[in-house]
Amino acid sequence: FVSQRFDGTSEPFGVAWSSHMDTAECEVSHVGIAQVGGTVQVDFSSPFQPNKWYQGHISSSTIPATTDLGGGYILPLAQDSIYMWSASLPGFSGTLDSNGNASSTLSIPNNPSLANQVFYLAMYTKDTSGSTDINTVSWAHQVTVLP
Repeated sequence: FVSQRFDGTSEPFGVAWSSHMDTAECEVSHVGIAQVGGTVQVDFSSPFQPNKWYQGHISSSTIPATTDLGGGYILPLAQDSIYMWSASLPGFSGTLDSNGNASSTLSIPNNPSLANQVFYLAMYTKDTSGSTDINTVSWAHQVTVLP
């Protein structure tokens, strides 16, 4: 590294890194109270990506744990067993509508050990399910499961 000037002061070196999180256009949200044995509606939105393919995931942890999607994109979720399981949930993948929206009904198992657990949801989009290039990602959306 060589000495460079930043804001008028001398710095020994500078490193720039991007995970494309600064370009996150997608948003995941939920409607309803996440409760053991209940259901919530999970909404996936990417208004600048209408009619594109999307994939949603759930994880038990978020940043600093991330999942590398390739091409400089990360999903701010740990790639744990919940992440892998959630990929095949009904409505967690498919094609966004002409407004860039999709939704799914998520059934929360009637398991008391889930009470007060925090989970994180995120999504990404691609042109088609077979595409390898990611278009955009979302930040993690936190959901706490109530008793």
